[in-house]
Amino acid sequence: MTESISTAPAIAEQPLERRRPRWVVPVAIVATIALIGATVGATLAVTHHDSAPSASMPVHGQLILTPYSSGVDLQTFGDECSGPGGYTDVVNGAEVTIADDTGKTLAITQLGQGEAVGSTCVFTFAAVVPEVPFYGVTVTHRGTVKFTKDQMQRSPTLTLGS
Repeated sequence: MTESISTAPAIAEQPLERRRPRWVVPVAIVATIALIGATVGATLAVTHHDSAPSASMPVHGQLILTPYSSGVDLQTFGDECSGPGGYTDVVNGAEVTIADDTGKTLAITQLGQGEAVGSTCVFTFAAVVPEVPFYGVTVTHRGTVKFTKDQMQRSPTLTLGS
């Protein structure tokens, strides 16, 4: 028997290399970008919903100051007035803060010029606030008076003094 010798070089068996189709990488990139965009969009939508301005309403209120004793008169200047004695902070331009029921400030405004009405001094204030169920109104450091939305729409009145 004759042995046959092959003159052709031996080819080693190599595993077949699997190549990805060319479209896989671009599709993966687009899908990743879409997922990131959807996540950012959802986050912005939730944030926008939480901070979206609600309907607003004008508020026109008043503070009625009555001196605490008959021996103390209002400081009057014609028809204008201001607080006497312990009420010297109740003047034209005094700060009025309107907050929601959690204490978040909704508006800061000022008392207008006091008007002498009989033995009282009446100050007005005005602001535009978002509509919420309950409000707190604070004049200077005098404490907060609570009002409902309905009361705020009908001109809230605060009283100070006797």
